[in-house]
Amino acid sequence: MLFDAVNLINGHVQGSVFPESFTFVDKVMRSTTAFRLFCLLVLVGLAIPTSPAGATAYLSNMGAPFEGYGIGTNWTAQSFETGTNSSGYILNSITIPMLGTDGNPTNGFALAVFSKKGVFPGSSLEVLAGSSDPSVYSTQYVYTSTGLLLQPSTIYWIVASATTPYYFWPTTHAQDYTSADGWFLDTVGSSRATFDPVKHTWTVNPTSTYGTQNFILDATAVPEPSSLALSGFALACLGFAIRRRADIRQGHPRAR
Repeated sequence: MLFDAVNLINGHVQGSVFPESFTFVDKVMRSTTAFRLFCLLVLVGLAIPTSPAGATAYLSNMGAPFEGYGIGTNWTAQSFETGTNSSGYILNSITIPMLGTDGNPTNGFALAVFSKKGVFPGSSLEVLAGSSDPSVYSTQYVYTSTGLLLQPSTIYWIVASATTPYYFWPTTHAQDYTSADGWFLDTVGSSRATFDPVKHTWTVNPTSTYGTQNFILDATAVPEPSSLALSGFALACLGFAIRRRADIRQGHPRAR
């Protein structure tokens, strides 16, 4: 398609009468039809996708049955593995369902993303923005990121904490979940953990006993370098063409 467009431009140039001293670029800039075709060619180049883009729910087990699990002074964490996009992903949000409370907790709830250290959560990468009191029964709460970059094929942890007992973030023993682009949720191993802030220790919980936490993770794939290079080149070509045509119309020396 692109080669056909180039040949069409060349045909319009060859079919027009110009002084022999004019270069091919001069002829393109002075030919209205050829110039329009040139701009169209550049825009077509910009429109060609070379990598996935757009917000996507890469992981979700929200369709699985809910089983309540309390979160208080002992934190709860759920791991996941990102997909294979070589430039990584920008985290948009994590949505969790909540099944009410017990013990009259007073705010203090937080949802964060942690790195992985060994088989446990490592250090906090970002505390997501959202409700500190997700207490309404059978409600989905959205926690948003400021644009945390997630590396490809890497394990991270979603960590929920509360200063007072208990908020119920449900788990499921069902192994069903939906994913895209190679994202993975371990539903049969040990992808869940709890933290004792008094003892400062993590304990990995086998999913066969405790299940996996219910959630939806929404992210955007980072465009690969080839896509950015193509867009930059196409814009540069379009800018040059417009400037060149303006110079010709004004008789600027730069156009000779």
